[in-house]
Amino acid sequence: MDQAELSIEQVLKRDIPWETYMNTKLVSAKGLQLLRRYDKKPESARAQLLDEDGPAYVHLFVSILRDIFKEETVEYVLALIYEMLSANPTRARLFHDESLANEDTYEPFLRLLWKGNWFIQEKSCKILAWIISARPKAGNAVIGNGIDDVLKGLVEWLCAQLKQPSHPTRGVPIAISCLSSLLKEPVVRSSFVQADGVKLLVPLISPASTQQSIQLLYETCLCIWLLSYYEPAIEYLATSRTMQRLTEVVKHSTKEKVVRVVILTFRNLLPKGTFGAQMVDLGLPHIIHSLKTQAWSDEDLLDALNQLEEGLKDKIKKLSSFDKYKQEVLLGHLDWNPMHKETNFWRENVTCFEENDFQILRVLLTILDTSSDPRSLAVACFDISQFIQYHAAGRVIVADLKAKERVMKLINHENAEVTKNAILCIQRLLLGAKVRVHFGITDRLRFFQRIIFDSGGTTIIKFQYEKLKRICSSCFRFTHNKDYYPYRQCPHSIARARAAFKDSVLRSSLNSQSQMTETSFPAPVTPPPRVAPPPLNHEELAAAIPYFATARDVHNRYGREPNIARQQRYSNSSNTPPREAANLSGTSRVYEVGQLSRRHEDGEVRRELGDPRLQTHQQGAPRMGGILKPPKKRLSL
Repeated sequence: MDQAELSIEQVLKRDIPWETYMNTKLVSAKGLQLLRRYDKKPESARAQLLDEDGPAYVHLFVSILRDIFKEETVEYVLALIYEMLSANPTRARLFHDESLANEDTYEPFLRLLWKGNWFIQEKSCKILAWIISARPKAGNAVIGNGIDDVLKGLVEWLCAQLKQPSHPTRGVPIAISCLSSLLKEPVVRSSFVQADGVKLLVPLISPASTQQSIQLLYETCLCIWLLSYYEPAIEYLATSRTMQRLTEVVKHSTKEKVVRVVILTFRNLLPKGTFGAQMVDLGLPHIIHSLKTQAWSDEDLLDALNQLEEGLKDKIKKLSSFDKYKQEVLLGHLDWNPMHKETNFWRENVTCFEENDFQILRVLLTILDTSSDPRSLAVACFDISQFIQYHAAGRVIVADLKAKERVMKLINHENAEVTKNAILCIQRLLLGAKVRVHFGITDRLRFFQRIIFDSGGTTIIKFQYEKLKRICSSCFRFTHNKDYYPYRQCPHSIARARAAFKDSVLRSSLNSQSQMTETSFPAPVTPPPRVAPPPLNHEELAAAIPYFATARDVHNRYGREPNIARQQRYSNSSNTPPREAANLSGTSRVYEVGQLSRRHEDGEVRRELGDPRLQTHQQGAPRMGGILKPPKKRLSL
């Protein structure tokens, strides 16, 4: 049978030849007599014998384990001791009786931890834990009798079981069970921390489902609670993922004893170091509020919840955003919380990165080398790029810390988020932290920004045209007038048009042959080319000069002519029909009187009709034609 699967009952069914051991003087005659009275007897008889002569039986059992090495006999004696102590753990005090002051009751069990099979190791460990816990105390101090070496040896074996258990399913539980009872001892705490055993507990903190795993989780959390009273252990707990795992446990666990021990641990750690900031970041205030709504029967748990809630409220008031960010970075596990992308945070706290010789920035660079979490790598790259952008000397500082090589390695990362932020960091590292932006307006551009880099190079960005909707289909120019032609013709109705100012002539517009929206015109990456005007032909220009009208020409040509001549010139107009045509036809014609007619043609009509307003109207009417307005009345001739 596999020795690891042996039970106490199976071992106690064996018949041990005690007489043979007496003949070989491994057992004394008195010892044989005690064994015959004790062995194979019912529990009540054994209990009476232990009450009467307990130290003698302890001395006998320890002597057998020290002198006899046969495996079956060792297993049998360990089963007797285990059964004795499991029935009444207070019997462990018998191992510290004054009559055994010169007896080393620890040595046999400590030796068997490393040399026996799993049954022997397991029972020796449990018995040794019971014996150590039952040591007598003088006042507040525990009486030591070479116990320190024993405790260190036991802790060493327990850590070995956590690293590489001797039994696949029972090695870790037995080690955690013993630690939960031994970590009350300061020597055990010190030895356990020195053996780097705290980090062996952290992976065991996870939500459990089965009864066996719940017990293991409870004992593991109990170990963490005991370590929360030891300062060196607290330092490690602050830099590991202990708080995150405990938060997940208390969030999903329904077992009251598990919740109680975790809440008590939180209460112990809240006023120490950076644990308060971690609890706030992990959303523990909301979890505590949710737990208080449940029905708990443990008064200690309810008191701890109230105290923890009040403590977290005070901690939230004291914490600044950079303190929370600092703790997150020091933990080495980054996430996309609002601080990373908040502009005000970086503007207000970018100088805080200079503390302790840029400690936080160096930790971010270390995360790039050591972390395997894609989210942490992406956030670290983004934070470094933010530092480059907002710090006055960010690019120089990051370059001096050799960050470029580290970030370049992540550009080809399998995670797209890491690649994206690594490229962003490299871009800001190469372009620099500060640029000078020049705003200006040109003839052809409505608005643009010119960026001058530290290297002296320039580029134009964000330039816009003047809401252009048309483009000339002939020369593709942006700035000439819509009526532009190399040899300008006479305006169609120069008498009714205002003189065009230079700014309106040069106003940007486009031809109607190419209609498009603002979004359909692609945004240029470089400034548009300046199209050179067509070459000037002096001969053609000289020949075309007589055809260009001037203000004086208009005044002389149209302003001083008689009204009848003007009516003949514009005989096709419906507003000013010639008077001769009206008289010859002998019929009455209706025409509209607008602003132009009222100033010119209407004067003839009013003169003939003897209108008294004629003189006043003539005094105020200009010689040049006015702006045509809609007709206000109709006159019948």
